[in-house]
Amino acid sequence: MQKILIGKFGLTLFLILGASQFTIAQTLPCSSHNQKFKVYFESDKAAPTKSGLAILDQAMTNIEYAGHCVISNVTISGHQDTKGSDYYNSTLSFAMAFAISDALIARGISEDIMMVDGKGESELDKNTPDEVREPLNRRVDVTITLAER
Repeated sequence: MQKILIGKFGLTLFLILGASQFTIAQTLPCSSHNQKFKVYFESDKAAPTKSGLAILDQAMTNIEYAGHCVISNVTISGHQDTKGSDYYNSTLSFAMAFAISDALIARGISEDIMMVDGKGESELDKNTPDEVREPLNRRVDVTITLAER
């Protein structure tokens, strides 16, 4: 009997704390719920990894806490390392960006508010010489901006 009471108490406490977290999120300005993150990719791949998709899922969960806000725009920029030709890296960076765009559309974000771009190797996070594979440069930068309903 005692274990059941402790379990119920723990569940009640969890529900109260969860509700207060949700209430606090509701009172913050929408700009405080904006999401900015990077999704990294394997070399020569345009498909996001499982961990990359988990980042998108976490961002969507964060946005759900801001029930008084709507997504006003999404900026998606693909980037590549210096391994390969400029043309190849530009093409691959666009493909990576569109893969993230497709994943966000599948999670309910309208493509009408998305700006998708591929930067190739023009904006490196880590400077490297030409023809160097660098995981930090194979990425898609995502910014999701929220506004009041």
